[in-house]
Amino acid sequence: MSQRFYLTSKELKRRVKKIEPLTASFEIINDHIIITDENGNILYANKAAEFSTGYSKQEMIGKNPGDLWGGKMPKSFYEKMWRTIKFNKKPFIGSVLNIRKNGQEYWQELRISPILNKKGEAEFFIGIEPEITAPDRIKTSLIKESEQHLARAQYISRVGSLEWDLVKNKMYWSAELYDILGISSKQVKSTQENFLKFVYPEDRKYLLKFFEELKEDFQSREIVFRIIKQTGEELILHARLSVIVNGNQKEAIKIVGVIQDITERKQFEESQYELRRKLQYSISSILAEFKSIEETEEKILQNFTEILDYELAQLWIVNEKENELKMSLFWKRPSFNPKNFIKISQKTIFSIGIGLPGRILRLKEPSWISDITRDPNFPRFRHAKVADLHGAFGFPIIKNNKVAAIIEVFSARIISPDQDLLNTVKIIGEQIGNFISQKELDNKIRESEMYLFKAEEIAHFGHFIWSIEKNKTEWSSEIYKILDLSSQRPYLSFEEFLNFIVPEDRSTIVSSIKKLIKKKGSQMGFFSILKNNGQKRQLQFWINAVEDLKKEIKLIGVIQDVTEQKITQEFLESKTKNETILFSISDGIVAIGLDEKVIFINRAAENALGWKTNELFGKKFTDIVRIQDSSGADIPTDQRPIIIALRRGISIATSTESLSYYFIRKDGTKFPISVTVAPLILNNAIIGAMTVFRDVSKEIEINRVRNEFIAFASHQLRTPLTAISWIAEVLLKKEKISDKGQVYLNDIRLSIRRLSELVDLFLTVSRLESGKMPIQPETFDIVKIIQFFLEEYEPLYVQKNINFIFKDYPEKLNVILDQNMARNILISLISNAIDYAYPGGEVVLSLKKQNGTFLFQIKDSGIGIAKEDQGHIFERFYRAPNARLIKPSGSGLGLFMVKETVELLGGKIWFESEENKGATFFVQLPLRFENKNGKMDNK
Repeated sequence: MSQRFYLTSKELKRRVKKIEPLTASFEIINDHIIITDENGNILYANKAAEFSTGYSKQEMIGKNPGDLWGGKMPKSFYEKMWRTIKFNKKPFIGSVLNIRKNGQEYWQELRISPILNKKGEAEFFIGIEPEITAPDRIKTSLIKESEQHLARAQYISRVGSLEWDLVKNKMYWSAELYDILGISSKQVKSTQENFLKFVYPEDRKYLLKFFEELKEDFQSREIVFRIIKQTGEELILHARLSVIVNGNQKEAIKIVGVIQDITERKQFEESQYELRRKLQYSISSILAEFKSIEETEEKILQNFTEILDYELAQLWIVNEKENELKMSLFWKRPSFNPKNFIKISQKTIFSIGIGLPGRILRLKEPSWISDITRDPNFPRFRHAKVADLHGAFGFPIIKNNKVAAIIEVFSARIISPDQDLLNTVKIIGEQIGNFISQKELDNKIRESEMYLFKAEEIAHFGHFIWSIEKNKTEWSSEIYKILDLSSQRPYLSFEEFLNFIVPEDRSTIVSSIKKLIKKKGSQMGFFSILKNNGQKRQLQFWINAVEDLKKEIKLIGVIQDVTEQKITQEFLESKTKNETILFSISDGIVAIGLDEKVIFINRAAENALGWKTNELFGKKFTDIVRIQDSSGADIPTDQRPIIIALRRGISIATSTESLSYYFIRKDGTKFPISVTVAPLILNNAIIGAMTVFRDVSKEIEINRVRNEFIAFASHQLRTPLTAISWIAEVLLKKEKISDKGQVYLNDIRLSIRRLSELVDLFLTVSRLESGKMPIQPETFDIVKIIQFFLEEYEPLYVQKNINFIFKDYPEKLNVILDQNMARNILISLISNAIDYAYPGGEVVLSLKKQNGTFLFQIKDSGIGIAKEDQGHIFERFYRAPNARLIKPSGSGLGLFMVKETVELLGGKIWFESEENKGATFFVQLPLRFENKNGKMDNK
């Protein structure tokens, strides 16, 4: 190659670290081996390469072989080599003349292979260069020293080596591998069959498949599997194996590599995971318990120090305007003597990038310092040294994608970076930020409601919500004022409200409401009421019939006292009846003739659109005033409502629920409208068309605030439930409670769990229907999960005197599925069996493994499912009549959710039932979840 691309020191270190898993077994190989990046820069060289070239590893790393020992061959040789390995992505074999550091020339056999990344691009190259002219003494010395290094490394790190001659089908185990397996070479011969005998039965087939893949693609691979020693002890091993191929590069002849006992490491990782889980749970509990961030700050800092066994935690607040950080709060262990460190922190103001807090502010990511007394970018290092503080980390509290604050935690120990802990505190920082945002949103909602009520008072209109099924009505305070009632009076029903309407209007209103409920549309109209003092008032109403998430019909309406407007209108009608009506109406009105030119526009339309009458009159309305759909696209002329009414002779009406139109004002701004268009007919002939429109920005904002409030309130149900559950847990674990008290507390926990499940149910239905349900497979024992549920539900079936039997199941059955989804399936089916079984009856569970799947079966001796209901049993919100009699409060979502979740996991569900003779539900799920491409989903 004619051009060199050298790496920066930082990039070189990153790439060297990336290839470390490939190099573990190369030090013991006698041949000269180097690994380069895609531009030929050396990232790794083994001991044999040092012997061969005369250069040390330090001299080679980051350099190009052509600048050290290469460059002696013709230019065409190197061009062919790079074309083969980089562009054709194939191995290159040839003989090459090189020169040692001392000037001596020598020949080597050159074999270079590309290592491809996930995109199929050559990312690294491995070069193996056996020396053709190397003296025997060099080889002998190298072999002896390599063997010594290998033995020492294996002994220290519990690493054994394995060599498998595929041609002769012979396998060699190192002494350390025998030691890992807990046997001697005299007891067991080193064969593949004997090695597999030690492998955990359920891991055996994956290991065999792993060997086959090695033979097929010649790629170095890693695998983690379990073994059982003769003593019964179970170990976790990590294997890193490579393939040696024949000269034609077509057949694998050897598999070599190393196997390491990582049991202790895994156990340590699990203990650290439990520590992180405890930390995250404690912070969640704190946020659930308190109502404001001010109440939680000190408690959060305390939990970080106590759970992680650190000495000090400090909270830094970000001043966005100055882009600076200042400490606002701290918490220290009682035994810790800060020796002025805290005072110095309180006096210090950090700018972006300075100190640990400033570094986190710049990165917006958690950061770690193993020893702050040696960190050049830790200005308080002298005071930290005096206070005997060393290890530290910090993380940002992210609110609305910005750093709002930073928590800094200190330890007296020097601590190596823990990336998993940093990932955990990153999530905690986002969680705290969300908590702050939610509380601010709560305040904004309250403020919005205050503005809404103020607007209603000024405009003299009120709103109401009528739940048809429950026959419950919510009235705003302005409605009470319109009716001349006190808002403190007893509950006002909708029937009582109808009694205020004058008799001649009452039947019309009732009839209109019935039609509205049936069609689920919207309606506007007028009616008169008679107040308690005998005064008659004229009211205008706008009502929408909507269906909420529970499929419950609700009427949402606005009522305005328009008595004064009506009086004024009737007075003006005596002068110029038709024109005055049109000009004085609050809605915008525009009429066009057959030529589509404007023949009338009222003042409301002028004010709304920003165009005067003389600017529109006699001109085509569609040429001047633009109209857009909800996506912001201009609506073609022939699709505009007023043109459709003119050309087709039909009427069109929209509402805020079916909003799809926006008018563009003269100044370019736009506003949403509800519009009614109709043809103008004279003597049975269309002479024009008229559009009546209204700016519905306020209604949309009211609906938006209301919807946000409802969604927020639903989400906030989690907070009190979590707090109550946590208190019950603490009482059970830490307080001396009587047996009867413990029963009550367990009942509380069960009730909380049920309510939490109901909240989760609605959220899950929303995710399912929006297609946003993530699947996170993990390995777990399904038998253990079922046994856990049976223990949890024992109070319920014992209370009903139900004989609960779990039979025909394996001792252990590990599956790879989304554990939460599997839990939801089991919870729903087990709870249904308990709910609908007759007292004194029986519920039988069984679990069988069959052909890559498992079959879960639950049978009860209960009410069963009538034949006419069986076709609807998995439908959303459907509940059979006999089920409603047994359990009136059910949601009708359980079996719908079960079926959706089972099918999402690639399984199926069915049942057999007869009314009054019980029901048997069958769920068949795969042992391993596979995504749509047929591959294991490791997301």
